[in-house]
Amino acid sequence: MLKNFVDRFSILVELVGGIEKAAFITARSEMSIVRYCEGKSIPRFNDVAQLCAKAGVSLDWVAFAREPKHVANNNEVSTLDLAEHILFMQTEDEPHISPLKLQKLLYFLQGEWLAKNGTPLFNEPIEAWQHGPVIKSVYHAYKNHGSMPIPRPHTISPTMPEEINRFVELIYHKYAKFEAYALADMSHKGPWRDTKQNEEIDSAALRSFFTFAAMGAQ
Repeated sequence: MLKNFVDRFSILVELVGGIEKAAFITARSEMSIVRYCEGKSIPRFNDVAQLCAKAGVSLDWVAFAREPKHVANNNEVSTLDLAEHILFMQTEDEPHISPLKLQKLLYFLQGEWLAKNGTPLFNEPIEAWQHGPVIKSVYHAYKNHGSMPIPRPHTISPTMPEEINRFVELIYHKYAKFEAYALADMSHKGPWRDTKQNEEIDSAALRSFFTFAAMGAQ
């Protein structure tokens, strides 16, 4: 039981950005976080709660492996839940979505949703990294797959509102047919190009870009 908790806590640390970031969030030393991840010491409840809040992860999942794993605040949709839904749309015998492709699909999902509804689908920042837009929690959740396809999950987190389900399916069929590097090239236009590296892409700029793109397509 303790080993399973240690495994889940280690995943939680990865989701917030690693040892250094977890230490900053909890005001603990990096050595303390390492000891927690190795099962040599047990973290305090408040430390785990702070990390869960930052990562958008259920405290019950970390402590007891109770589903759902991911939680959303108010009307926010969890980016990790969205990622799971996108991956679930693959065929089990032919997965084709790598971490790079997943990042770009989430970027286009956010942009198209902003253009349609005027408000973000998820509140987690999209940053302008060297190879395109990136959502940190998704990067840390799937980075171990490298450039390889991520397997289709056997199950997904609790269902989202039907409007969101339909929209995810629409964006999937619109963009998933492209290769990862083609999507990366497409994402390098507009807001990513106009944002300094590693800084947050402005959601208003993202909304304007996709709104004008939609108008041009009509």
